[in-house]
Amino acid sequence: MTILGGGLVAFALVDLVMTAFGVRGGGPASSRLSKVVWKAIMWTHARWGDNPVTRFAGVFTLTSMAAMWVAMELVGATVLFSAWENAVLVSKTGEPADWGDRLYFAGMALTTLGTGDMLAGSLLWRLVSVALAMTGFITFTLSIAYFVPLLDGVVSERQLAALIANLGSDPEDVLLRAIDDEGDVTYLEAELRELQSRIARFTISQHAYPAVHYFRAGSPAPALAPSIARLDETLHLAQAAGLPRDRRSRRAFAQTRATVGGLVDALGSRFVSAAEVAPPYTPSRRLAEALNLDSLEAEVARVSEDNERRRRVLRRFLERDGRDWNEVVRIEDDPEAIGEQRRDTEEDERESERASNVGPGESERSSGEDSDRASAGNGEHDDRR
Repeated sequence: MTILGGGLVAFALVDLVMTAFGVRGGGPASSRLSKVVWKAIMWTHARWGDNPVTRFAGVFTLTSMAAMWVAMELVGATVLFSAWENAVLVSKTGEPADWGDRLYFAGMALTTLGTGDMLAGSLLWRLVSVALAMTGFITFTLSIAYFVPLLDGVVSERQLAALIANLGSDPEDVLLRAIDDEGDVTYLEAELRELQSRIARFTISQHAYPAVHYFRAGSPAPALAPSIARLDETLHLAQAAGLPRDRRSRRAFAQTRATVGGLVDALGSRFVSAAEVAPPYTPSRRLAEALNLDSLEAEVARVSEDNERRRRVLRRFLERDGRDWNEVVRIEDDPEAIGEQRRDTEEDERESERASNVGPGESERSSGEDSDRASAGNGEHDDRR
């Protein structure tokens, strides 16, 4: 009982220290708990749409983490004081305390209140009470030390998303707004350089505070997932169109593309896995008309395929936040684009489903049947010849 109680208190304290000071995010218990709480919250979003639970997802997640640390320490201290009969005594009678009184005494020790109606039975248990009081004080201090910069990170995330949203409603709109009289997009250089530093800082901070992603924004504008995906698609579209033509601006675009790639790699390595199917290509008809080009579809397809994995990571990042790709690329006003992208997406999903359902034996039989059909076709061709 002594080892069990002391071990539970020590584990809660270690998990808290790892969460507050670890450069790789939360401790083992808090990380798993936050993921479970997030899945439960997103289940309510899938069932009832946007609701108060999803709007306060970050608050619920942080509250559950703090409650877990306090509960583990309280239960551990109670078990520890219950290991020996005379560990806690009733001050008026001097008799051993029961389970309820030991739980009460453990709470008093952790919160450093000490009302005096319960006493430690010996010098050893007085020292244990002092150690538990220090543990409670450390828990409260480290919780505040973790939550304050975390909330500051949430504000930085919202500011970054808002700055990206102000560039335009979709990738084409961003570039169309920035086209100057010479048909270039040099106006975006200053905005992109500011975004580079903000994205780099956020990439580093979200390693230490991964819980920042549990604060879900209700509308798309202050949400990071659609904003960062829209910026990435804008950079891909500019690359496909050969923009910008100015060397200095082209360097700013390339640096921003690399900075966004660093954030996507961080998300893909620790936070989300890549989606099985890449998102649809970004429409480029309006941009091609503005640049007096016949079409950009082939170049957009090539650039999108070259960056397929990061696009799949961003799509899963959106889905994890309860959003879809239409918040990144608005195609509702173009019926032809809607039909084409829907067909492409359905075809990709069918191919992925067929690939996952075909076993090794079926694959060999299919290959054999293809070979037989090819041989038969060659024989018929020889007969006709």
